[in-house]
Amino acid sequence: MSEYRLSDLLDMSTVQKLADSNFKATGLPMSIIDKTDGSFLVKAGWGGICTNFHRANPRSLEQCLISDSVVNDHLDEASHQYICKNGLRHFAMPIIVDGRHLGSLFLSQFWYDSDVIDQDYFINQASKYGFDVDIYLDALKRMPVFSRETVDYIVAYDESLARFIADLAEHSLRFIESQESLIESEDKYRTLVDNVPIGIYRINPAGQGSFIKVNPAMVEIFGFDSSDEFMQVAVSDLYQSLDSRKSYMKKMQADGFVKDLELALKKKDGTPIWCSLTATAQFDEQRVIRLMDCVIEDITERKNAQEELQIAHAELEMRVRERTAELMVEVAERRRFEEKFRELSETDHLTMIYNRRKLNDVMTIEIEKARRYARPLSLIMMDLDHFKRVNDTYGHSVGDSVLKATAHIVSGMLRIVDVFARFGGEEFIVLCPETDIDGAAALANKIRIAMEEFSHPVAGTVTVSAGVAEYNQNNTGMALIEKADLALYTAKKAGRNRVAIASAQAEE
Repeated sequence: MSEYRLSDLLDMSTVQKLADSNFKATGLPMSIIDKTDGSFLVKAGWGGICTNFHRANPRSLEQCLISDSVVNDHLDEASHQYICKNGLRHFAMPIIVDGRHLGSLFLSQFWYDSDVIDQDYFINQASKYGFDVDIYLDALKRMPVFSRETVDYIVAYDESLARFIADLAEHSLRFIESQESLIESEDKYRTLVDNVPIGIYRINPAGQGSFIKVNPAMVEIFGFDSSDEFMQVAVSDLYQSLDSRKSYMKKMQADGFVKDLELALKKKDGTPIWCSLTATAQFDEQRVIRLMDCVIEDITERKNAQEELQIAHAELEMRVRERTAELMVEVAERRRFEEKFRELSETDHLTMIYNRRKLNDVMTIEIEKARRYARPLSLIMMDLDHFKRVNDTYGHSVGDSVLKATAHIVSGMLRIVDVFARFGGEEFIVLCPETDIDGAAALANKIRIAMEEFSHPVAGTVTVSAGVAEYNQNNTGMALIEKADLALYTAKKAGRNRVAIASAQAEE
């Protein structure tokens, strides 16, 4: 294989579009690095920690380049997972074209959800390279986090993508080699033509046309046995279509010459051939063509090669379109799978509202917003009164029906920004952003009244008790829940079917 690079074989703007679509589908940053000089050919979804810090600082960039080079130089045909010299997790997979390692596809800048991040390591690194610690750690915090199972799915898909890119490059290589072979054939052909006499003849074009003079090459081109035999043939008998002769003669009448005109002709035995014709006309005083001097060349081989090349190119384009369509279907299917997986991981399977895990994730975000912007945030913890009695009396299926009815009633009373989750058993939590404790207490009381007025077809009236607490700057998520839980205990102790607000002592 000639010393081609990956960018010589592929339109990298098309590969960039594939990479962008891949990042939108997976959320995992991706790049392709040239094996020869380590340059980036494609980059999609790169986060601020590499773009704004590691590769923007000459000293940390040197660590990046060492990592790139070591991985690039030691990749075989399998994927390789590693931690770079700047402490980030990456995957690398080779792009092998015709047995040569031309580039590497990297999935980078992410954490597993099981990773324990060494905060001190990155603080020391920020100090070492002169980064702003807070901004650097914020960029670190923004890196995407995936489960190992999700990363395994993405890696399996991108290994297929790397092989697909390699296949496209190999098809391109074959196409380039076929073009080079064609050029070589044409050069040899032209050299041969320069050294072998070509057809030269003179005709009288009147009527069907008659030959006045032909050279030996004409006899050979058209498959006759002798010049005398050839001279007895009408010029029109050598055309596959008389319409093409009429068109040719019309041009000669108008211009007096043609150059490299391609004509579909035929040999003595009827075999079709393609010829390139250059001719000049001699006119009389009435501008009637009396004689034509012509030079003709058999170009059948070249025409056939061009047609074969066009067919091969069309087939390659069709294969690329088909594979691209297949790839888009695969991306869409993976996106649907990941969305379903995300939904299952965040939703309580019985009530179809958020589960405790999702509540914790959202609460972390909302507490950070409340802290940063000094905005109110309140939490309502609710518990169904005497729910054990419902299960013991009517069975767990009726108890499940009561839980689902409760979730339906409460959901219909909340704003879009409110977060509703099943905390466990018969306990529910409503997280109320931009809401102080009075507003949350009013909402909790409306929910209590709605439940009191609702009658389950089997279990009848089932009431709720609620505890309400408001976030302060000293709270964690767990502390806020514990305050609301203490208030809920107060409501239960006071007789149930009521709302209690966290006491001032609980706020401290």
